[in-house]
Amino acid sequence: MNNTRSLYIIQIISIAGYLLCAAFFVFIAVMDANPLQKNSGLFALLSGVLFWAGLITGAAGQVVLLRKTAGAISGRIGLISFCTNRFGFIADAALVLSFIGTVLSVFLSEQMGIFSFIIWSLFIFSFSMHCVLNGRKFNYIYRQKIKRSVRNEKSA
Repeated sequence: MNNTRSLYIIQIISIAGYLLCAAFFVFIAVMDANPLQKNSGLFALLSGVLFWAGLITGAAGQVVLLRKTAGAISGRIGLISFCTNRFGFIADAALVLSFIGTVLSVFLSEQMGIFSFIIWSLFIFSFSMHCVLNGRKFNYIYRQKIKRSVRNEKSA
């Protein structure tokens, strides 16, 4: 497996971890909808494990990527970069929309019910994707993938 492919796989695993972390809020909504559920304690424990496992997997994936791409990357960190590529633009648009939804859900939490948990989940995931997809590591992997596909087209 070549280096760019392994970096790409680590990035996908990291994104999946952040998705699991954000799914925690959806599980809270499900638990809140069924307070008399027989296994609610087990469900609460599993959702907490899911949150921490997702957060640790996402962060660990980013640390591994940082170590594997040390010296090869340059640019600003994803937290303060906006719209650095088309994926980053989509993540930033989702972040703005979910932020607006989150602010509305704070003021209208009584009326929104379970939907507010889903909005919080979308906000957490879109913030994670903003940081990842606008970051130096993703841009490095994305550029390497484009270079490889251009080389393959020229040789074909």
